[in-house]
Order: sequence, then structure tokens, then C-alpha cells
Amino acid sequence: MKTIKNFSAITFLALVLSNCVKDDTLDVTPGPVQESPIEEPEIQDRPSVTLESIDPLAGPKETLVTIMGNNFGNDPNKVQVFFNNKESEIQSIENTKIITAVPIGASTGPVKIAVDGTVVMGPEFDYELTLVVKPYAGSTFGLEDGTLETAKFINPTDMAQDSKGNLYITDSGNHMIRKIDANGNVTTYAGIVYEPNSTVTLEDGFRTDAIFNRPSRIAIDNQDNIYISDSGNNAIRKITPEGDVVTIVQKFSNDIGVKDSLVRPNGIAMDPTGTLYVGDTGNNRILKVNPNGRVQLLVGSDRGFTDGIGFFSQFNAPHGIILGDDSVYVADAGNNSIRKVGFDGLVITLAGNGIEGSTDGNATEATFSEPLDVALDNNGNLIVLDTANGSIRQITKDGQVITLLKMDNEDMDGGEDATGLNDPSGLFRDANGTWFIMDRENHKIKILTYE
Repeated sequence: MKTIKNFSAITFLALVLSNCVKDDTLDVTPGPVQESPIEEPEIQDRPSVTLESIDPLAGPKETLVTIMGNNFGNDPNKVQVFFNNKESEIQSIENTKIITAVPIGASTGPVKIAVDGTVVMGPEFDYELTLVVKPYAGSTFGLEDGTLETAKFINPTDMAQDSKGNLYITDSGNHMIRKIDANGNVTTYAGIVYEPNSTVTLEDGFRTDAIFNRPSRIAIDNQDNIYISDSGNNAIRKITPEGDVVTIVQKFSNDIGVKDSLVRPNGIAMDPTGTLYVGDTGNNRILKVNPNGRVQLLVGSDRGFTDGIGFFSQFNAPHGIILGDDSVYVADAGNNSIRKVGFDGLVITLAGNGIEGSTDGNATEATFSEPLDVALDNNGNLIVLDTANGSIRQITKDGQVITLLKMDNEDMDGGEDATGLNDPSGLFRDANGTWFIMDRENHKIKILTYE
């Protein structure tokens, strides 16, 4: 019986296996799947984000703006504010109020708020450009060539540009002319180390053998001749493109009965005909030097503050000058005013009234404090370096004085934030429209730019 039972079991198993493999193809078709019930999440309505007001709707960089609305939340990490697609820095946030600062360089455009992925568009914000000072060249007091960042100057005073784009600086405290090429390399172009106790303070010759004494202002003609007010030597010097330094004016003969020598010449400018205009600071007058070397009095006499024609007008320590289409503009530092001199010798006071101050407004009522230089912008407005006020002022063509920039007399920490001004002396705009300031007592060169 035991044997029969085992046989029957084996026979049954063989039949089952035979049925499973009678075809070479395995049947892998899945059978019906029983799905487990899935619970749908409960959908909750998110409160909509709304924007009610933005105040103010105009201003410069870093203006604090208050945005009122609803459902902003309280997490600053989930909220972004953009001014014309430039993200701002949020100062504080509540569910109904955001306070943020306008980012630098935002430009005019719409305000946009993003709250946890939800975007709400606001009105247009009118971005107002701000004039700022930025470092350009110079590190610390001294004499050193090198890069813009490592070079050293002492009392840089003025700047000019040649036809190749090179910049030349009167490095007054080092008694040299320095050069900055298009690649930003600073080199000593002319002059040798000045010996204070030497009896020789003026020496012509090749540019790196010449001796200067407190060079103050510089101009370049269309042939790339460089003209320098060598103030300590009471002379006007010339550097030819070949590198020869010659003295062209120091003592001179004249036929009008005025002093025949320069005293601390300062401002210098060249017109297209090759005529030089020189601010003879110590003699309180403006001279003309013709291409043939003849010196003529244009305006000025004894120290004073008088409008008029030629010799009958008076100045007080005229400094920087710039040529316009029909006039010479003079920073009359001692009179705290800006004077306009026609090529015919007629002098009028363009701005300032002789009173020291920093008042804007109508040009003849505005006040300045020791303006040392002037320049013209592309629109014919006069830009004034109002030195003792540490300010950049504008005299518009319709006779209004506006303060464009007011700086403290400091230099911060001397690094990238060295944006102060200390007794600035020279103002220059290059061929590309970049504005430079000679930051004399900080021994640096700065640039002006808008943000």
C-alpha cells in the first residue's frame, strides 16, 4: 500500500509539470491588479498676494521704499523684490508691509514682488542717477611706477590726454610728469628726483633728464606737444613728441607796461590755432602766448574783483581755465567765483559774488569756496571743482548753479572704499567722456561716475 500511494503522488506531479511546459513560451501576461484606494489631499485655498501701494516711486540708489499689501508672509527667505528686474535687499517684512532698499544700478522700470512663487507686478519706479567718486590710480604717498593700484603719487594736480589715448599727470609733489597708458601702466615720463637744497630747479634737455619744480597744470596740442605750467620755476615748459623739454616762457618783453615775468603760473589751455592761454596766478592775470612765442596780456591787473575790459578787470589768484567756443572760463579761486573772459578781453562774473559759501541757485547769487578748476560737459554746462567745499558744482547754460556731489574731506580706509576727496585740485574729461579728479592731498586720482 505504501508503494502504491507514492506512485500515485509522483504520477500526479508529472502530469502537472507536463501541462506547464508543453509550450516553449512562458505566459507572463499580468493578471488584473487590485488598486489600493489613494487618499486625495485636502485642497486648501492659498490667500492671494496683493499690492496696494509703493512709496516713494522715485529716488536714487539705496532709497528706502515701503511696499504695502496683503499676504506677504513674515519669512524674508520666501520673498523677493525687484526694481526693473534687479533684486533689492529687504530690510524688514510683515504680512502687510515690506521695507526694502533700491539696488544700485536698477534704472527706471517696474517693481515686481515674488512671494513663495507667486508674482505680483507693481508700478514703475523712477530711478534717479547719483554722481559718485571711485578710485582710479594711486595707493599711498610716494613715488612708484606700476599698476593703477600700486603706483604712488604726491599731490597730483592736473591731467591731459594725447592723440593715442595716453594720460599725463602733473605729479606736483614729485616734480615730475607721469604717464598712464591704455593698459593702465603708470610710468615716469619726464623729470628727475628734485633735490630741495639744490641751486638748480630748472633744467631743459631730454625728458628724463629735465628738472621741474612743482608743475601744476598741463595741456596737449593736436601735434602731441605737451605744455606745462611749471609753477615753482615761474615758467611754461614744453615737451615735444621726441621727448625734448624746452622753456618757452619765463621772462618776456612786452609793450603794454605790465610785469614781464610769470609768478606761479597755473591754469593752461590751448586753442586750435596753437595759442596758449595761461593763468598767471601770482600776477592775477590771464596771458596769451602766440605760436611764435609772443606774450600778450588778455585780462587782469592788480588783485581785486572787478569786471571790465582787459587791463581794467581784476582777479584774485586765478587757477584752472578752460576754453569754450567764444570765451575763456576761469576759476577765480581767491574771489570764490567763476569768471568768463571773451576773446576780445571783456570780463564778466559768470557765477559767485565774492562771498565764501556753498549756496546753489541763480548764478550771481550762488556762492563757492576756493574753486580751483573748471571744465565743460557735452551739453555746454560748466562743471566746477569747488575745492574747499569738497564739491562738484554745475553751472547750467541758463545760469543756475547746482551741487552735483558733496564729499567729506577724507579718504576712508584707502582701499576700494577710498571715495572721499581731500583738497582736490584738477578736473578733466577724456575723449571717452570719463571724468577724472586729481585728489591732491590723498595723493590719488579718482573718477566720477553715475550709479
